Amino acid sequence: MKRLIWFLFGLLIVSGLVLTARAQETTSLRMLQVGLWTEFDQPSLLVIYRGEFSADTTYPLVVSLRMPARIPAPLVVAAQPAPNSGIDEVDFTNQLDGDWRIITFETGGPRFQFEYYDPLMKNGAQRAGTYVWPGDYAVTTFVVEFLPAPHTTELVTTPALPDSMVNASDGLTYYNGQFGPFQRGEQFSLQFNYTRDIDTLTIDMLQTLQSQSSAPAGPTTSGSSSAGSESAGGINALLLAVVAVVFFLLGAAAMRIAVNFQSAGARRRK
Repeated sequence: MKRLIWFLFGLLIVSGLVLTARAQETTSLRMLQVGLWTEFDQPSLLVIYRGEFSADTTYPLVVSLRMPARIPAPLVVAAQPAPNSGIDEVDFTNQLDGDWRIITFETGGPRFQFEYYDPLMKNGAQRAGTYVWPGDYAVTTFVVEFLPAPHTTELVTTPALPDSMVNASDGLTYYNGQFGPFQRGEQFSLQFNYTRDIDTLTIDMLQTLQSQSSAPAGPTTSGSSSAGSESAGGINALLLAVVAVVFFLLGAAAMRIAVNFQSAGARRRK
């Protein structure tokens, strides 16, 4: 009788694994946006997945994503508890599998966010790295968003990212490219290298800029030159614009730091 119970228990586990594997084979992503941010709040590459499953997906869904085995744990694992809810952090499992680390979690809706840090290769002022999408799901629209830290020069990406734009809200330059569609198991890799002669993180530069812009102004003197007044007005307008950008970015950074603390708690629970 005990043997029969153990046999049925083992059969149940195997059946569950088979069903999970089949679900992953047939499930696809309508869109995956991959953010690659260099030296933002760590001296590393911050990888950010913002994904959305296709409209015919049923929930709840067990999701498995791979990241390089050299990374001990993800930074953020978040998903929708229900199809119409917001994204919130979720529990996950962390399993080493050869050159990869498999992160598994459950989502109750189509959208999820997944983040991790990957070390950069550094040689003096030279930086380099490689990002790889291992092909965990088929993807219809695959978008790469590359954000270099300020004072980055001689940036080269392979493949090239043809679109660049300065974001009006933060003043930083983003490089974008759209690729795919990709089948399940089809990999995508992006290699990059650049030169940067300082090690200051983007977030630290913003804090320094904030402290400088909030310093009390010196005494002013009146003058008869209208050109001087116009120049001062232009400088004041520029300072106001800089302060607005700094406060926006610091607010975003504060939100990221809060999420990081929550993620650290989730990792300790694992």
